[in-house]
Amino acid sequence: MKLEVVIFLLLRFFFSQGNASLKTDKYAGSYDFGTSRTGNGSMDIYPETDSTILFYVQLNRGAPSYNMGERIGRVLIKSDSGSYRSGNPGDAAGCAWSFRFSKKRLTVKTVLPEYNCGFGFGVFADGVFKRRTTTVPEYYTDLDGKTIYFNTLTQEQFDNQ
Repeated sequence: MKLEVVIFLLLRFFFSQGNASLKTDKYAGSYDFGTSRTGNGSMDIYPETDSTILFYVQLNRGAPSYNMGERIGRVLIKSDSGSYRSGNPGDAAGCAWSFRFSKKRLTVKTVLPEYNCGFGFGVFADGVFKRRTTTVPEYYTDLDGKTIYFNTLTQEQFDNQ
């Protein structure tokens, strides 16, 4: 009888470890903003650690040019807010945003206008993204059609944007 209890407790412990949740799980999901006329975008949020998220954003300027942009990044989250920065002001691909999460929305703002993120003309991430799903995205499909899994991203991929 004691052996059965010990085995049961050990099995329960091992199986519960795979379901451990992160503090950033509450931000997970897919978010959308805009319209095809005014420009639109989507952002996938992947909880990486208790204090960081990974994101993939895909943006489109809308008619008539439909210029596009995409970016991956890591954000340190504190009290439902975070910031992202890559490169330097004036760099062709320099990018700096603030993130603010609420229950059903994510607000993204460019920190300094010198950061254009290397997107096509008139493409910006600034706006309110409405939450479409709360499911943790395991992967995203980039503009080249490649499927990339969040848990396999490397620092080199972040640096080579």
